[in-house]
Formats: sequence, C-alpha cells, structure tokens
Amino acid sequence: MTSIAIHRLFLLIVTVTAFTVSALAQDIQKLDPALEQLVGPDSKLERIATGFNKWTEGPVWTHEGTLLFAEIPANNIDLWIPGTGASVFMHPSGYTGAEPFKGPEPGSNGMTLDPDGRVTVAGHARRNVWRMESLDPKAQITILADSYQGKKFNSPNDLVYKSD
Repeated sequence: MTSIAIHRLFLLIVTVTAFTVSALAQDIQKLDPALEQLVGPDSKLERIATGFNKWTEGPVWTHEGTLLFAEIPANNIDLWIPGTGASVFMHPSGYTGAEPFKGPEPGSNGMTLDPDGRVTVAGHARRNVWRMESLDPKAQITILADSYQGKKFNSPNDLVYKSD
C-alpha cells in the first residue's frame, strides 16, 4: 500500500468516525511523531458525505478507486465515488427475512478485499462472512463461513486477510 493510499485510508477512517460528531475538528492531533510518516503535517479532515442513517462503518477502498462502507442501521452498503459523492450500492446488505429485524443493526459491517480484490463482508445481521464475486450489487454472493466448531456466528463485525 502506498503512502498516499495509507493517507487516504487514515483520513477516511477518521472522517467516517467524525460523521457522528456534531462539530468536525479542523486539525489532526498527533499523539505519536510516527504518524508523520503516514499523515502530512498540514493534513486536514474533510467531510466527504452526509445524510446517513445514524452511523457508518467498515470502509474499504476498491481497486477501482471507489469507497464502500456499511450503513448498518439502514441495511445498506454505500458507494462513494470521488467527484460524484455517495449513493446506495446494495440494499439489503444484511438481514433479508420476511419479518422485521429485531434489533438496531440489520445491515452488514466490516469489509476488506481478499487477495484477488473481491469484497469480503462481515455479515453482522446475516451471521456469516460472505464475498461478492464481482464489484456489482447484483453479483453472486459466496458464503465463506457461518459457524465455528458447530456453533452459528453471533454477529461478525470486522475482517482482515493475512498477506499470504
């Protein structure tokens, strides 16, 4: 990952977290000088989108240069395109049952890219880990795991792939 990509990812994580804060900070407070290697001294936070249903999580940059993130309460995966803005990419992204979901978080959660660049999703409300076979909201979904030692997952939250 290049330093620019790391910088963008850091700003995104901070920015997405800041959606729930009423007054967006204008400066980044650096508690460790090592942060200078990732974020330049003149970096500023930038709000890239607004209007979400409570909060967002699980951001991942795609190889196409777009950003996917989970809008959990709305049961969406949203897509942000630089210069265009944010829109709903996939709905529903989590719970798909006929009965109303019993809880505040019906959507998916954390996302990452697998070694082949496919989006892999922590299926919070689906209680599984799944993968989109292409970057298309109607793509085939492959369930990668839904239990461990015979017990159904509770609510997967975040994901990471080991480099090898």
